[in-house]
Amino acid sequence: MRKIIIPLVILTFAFSQQISYHILKINSHLRELREANAKEKTPYLYGKVKGYEEGIKIFAKYGDEKGVEKAYKLFEENTEKAVRGAYTNREPYTELVIYRPKVRYLYLGDGITEEYYVVKENEKQEFLDLVSYDALRRRVEFLRMHNAKYCAPLYYGKSEALFNLISYELSRKKPSKEILLDLKDLLEKNLVMAEELVRYAMNKKLDCYMKR
Repeated sequence: MRKIIIPLVILTFAFSQQISYHILKINSHLRELREANAKEKTPYLYGKVKGYEEGIKIFAKYGDEKGVEKAYKLFEENTEKAVRGAYTNREPYTELVIYRPKVRYLYLGDGITEEYYVVKENEKQEFLDLVSYDALRRRVEFLRMHNAKYCAPLYYGKSEALFNLISYELSRKKPSKEILLDLKDLLEKNLVMAEELVRYAMNKKLDCYMKR
């Protein structure tokens, strides 16, 4: 029994250490953002970085090492863009990742008559339904189209990052329902705030909405 327990303990410790390594590195990047005053100068990218930071914590909560690594990579890439943008006064849109499920067509019949009908089925439909993926995508795309980057940069940046992580999770061979639901819950909170700010800007014809 002892020969089995000891390797498992060592493996668990090493796994936790790997996740902890990425979490500890977050602080150095946040310091870079503060020094560049990215929150004020590149608020959209700063928001996106903070969204990925929240995503890292969610993956870490479930001990998902690969999820932490992916979210950290995106966190690091967007930190670099936010800092560079703060010093050069440039803040371009960054990628919106959309999951495109594979589609298959099933030919079904009753086995008695020769009549058949076709049913369209999306890959991972259960998970798409779980997070109402298409509805989330439409909300994010609406904000992107209506200048949320300028009228609600922090909340929209966070929303875009969290949506990207949901898309990433859906693309995995075995998505986690728990992770998807946690990401969705956090995404919806930020979407509500971004939508309120954008609709207010639209109704009041604010400069952030009209001059872009």
